[in-house]
Amino acid sequence: MLKLTLETYRKAINFQPVVKINFSYRNGLNLPLPKPIFDYIVQNANEKVLSKFYECSKYFFVKRRHLLCGSIYVGTFEPEFVKTLYYTTVEGLANLQVKKLCSGTNFVFFDRSTRTSLTPLIPKLCFCSLVNVALVNQDLTLSEFDLIIGGGKLEQIDIDKTAIINDDESYLTVEEIIEKLPNVAVFSLK
Repeated sequence: MLKLTLETYRKAINFQPVVKINFSYRNGLNLPLPKPIFDYIVQNANEKVLSKFYECSKYFFVKRRHLLCGSIYVGTFEPEFVKTLYYTTVEGLANLQVKKLCSGTNFVFFDRSTRTSLTPLIPKLCFCSLVNVALVNQDLTLSEFDLIIGGGKLEQIDIDKTAIINDDESYLTVEEIIEKLPNVAVFSLK
């Protein structure tokens, strides 16, 4: 009887460990953990954890300088933030003063002026949880393409006038591209 009661209480309580971090700004930033441990956590936080840190304090953005966006649209737009959406041009993205720009669910890139404008920007971009991708008028290497689709949550992709090039300078075939996208429900190739 006692064992059954304890089991019922455990299920009712549904214990979840919680870590609460409080900051004090009276004499600078008073950290709740030793500084080396705290720095390690900040430097190795993924984008989900980082977004929670950003909600607590501006300190984390200054420390990491990773800009988190729900969606990024690169094309002929004037650079503008609308809530979690970022609309910009290729030049605006290249000149953005952040270490990384992390796209949440949507990434749309079209630049009709040059076919290689995405390549130099890839080290500055983070694609961890993309659901929708549209790439227009670009030449990408296989490793660049793998980096863009690598989040594992991709459901829709639109490839328009975009070539994906193997290491041996040959082009990926449609079958090879589809093979890399096992979870995609909507695939558009133009």
